Amino acid sequence: MSTSSDTEFTGKRALVTGGTRGIGEAIVQHLRGAGATVVTTARSTPQDLLQPDLFVAADLSTAEGAEQVVRAVRERLGGVDILVHNVGGSSAPGGGFAALTDDAWQQALNSNLVAAVRLDRGLLPLMVAQGAGVIIHISSIQRRLPLFEATLAYAAAKAALSPYSKGLSNEVGPHGVRVVSVAPGFTETTAATALIDRLAANAGTDWHAAREQLMQSLGGIPLGRPAGRPRSPSWSPSSPRIAPQRSPAASMSSTGAPSRRSDVSIANNRSPGLAVDARAPSNYMEVAVTDEKSVLVIGLDPTLIDFSHPDYAATGMDATKVLAGLKAFEDELTRLGYSVHMCLTDFGATAEAVVQSQLKQKRFDCILIAAGIRTIPSNFMLFEKLINVVHEHAPHAKLCFNTKPSDTAEAVQRWL
Repeated sequence: MSTSSDTEFTGKRALVTGGTRGIGEAIVQHLRGAGATVVTTARSTPQDLLQPDLFVAADLSTAEGAEQVVRAVRERLGGVDILVHNVGGSSAPGGGFAALTDDAWQQALNSNLVAAVRLDRGLLPLMVAQGAGVIIHISSIQRRLPLFEATLAYAAAKAALSPYSKGLSNEVGPHGVRVVSVAPGFTETTAATALIDRLAANAGTDWHAAREQLMQSLGGIPLGRPAGRPRSPSWSPSSPRIAPQRSPAASMSSTGAPSRRSDVSIANNRSPGLAVDARAPSNYMEVAVTDEKSVLVIGLDPTLIDFSHPDYAATGMDATKVLAGLKAFEDELTRLGYSVHMCLTDFGATAEAVVQSQLKQKRFDCILIAAGIRTIPSNFMLFEKLINVVHEHAPHAKLCFNTKPSDTAEAVQRWL
């Protein structure tokens, strides 16, 4: 398990918006502790600033505020290597969609989406010119699990941030700039506590009941509690890395056991990831990779297999067992954060065309050809044909093979 040092980001220039409280403050502490020069922003100036010369008071929900920050970063740092869009949140009233006015919607969009667009537009050209850099958009688990009672506009704005991040990564990836999106789960910051207060007041219940209801609305938390408050000094470069836990209902990637990585490594589809550490004890965080890793599983349609044939009789399988195994490893890969696509074929009449059609529809990071095709002697020619189809239409993809349905996830994790 890798750990950062106090020199990991030495010489790097960073901008972290909303960096005086909550998750933003934790990010600033980590980057500075690892050697980076970090400019941060907030609407008001805190009284206990450690580096006032690296702070810009600005309202990033306005065009004027964004321009002020861009100008300050250019003047003080000459550009950035790391840009973390953390600013955002919701102050909209509860009451569902009918309580949200046009102004509430516009404010949510300005704070959680347009602010990032404006800063990217002002600072991204410098990254492109230097041929390197990373932009990190802090999204939210609510982009997939919106709380309609209180934060619907916020959730919609965060959802819009994902395709924007994806499109931007496709455009600037070839120029050496990575664009990633990190979607934290429920982290008990001051702002989150205020949200619980509002939910309790609206529901006429106590604070603890509202907190529990919020956790359940976001898919549940295996540890039974949210992440500790990042404003504490526990999120520091010397802290042990705590693997975040995953909500069973979440659909993007995460770290934690079990996981496909021991740290949070995120990147677009064109370059290696930048390690971003989640160090809050008892942390629960969903990490959304803007370019979610896609897996295509190619196997035989079990309803077409004669399991009494000598090639299959020894396996002890039947169509029902195979279908159950397919569903089990599909669920396991999804739980680990992969986007899984099943491609079940016949024994050769249409197999090549079916697989080719799948490969033309979507870019896959990894393609698994199942043991039922690879290990059965009578399917040797089919296996050979499919290997060549994959080689022709997805030369970038990693290839992997399982030996049985239960080790499919392990096979994928060897390469992604």
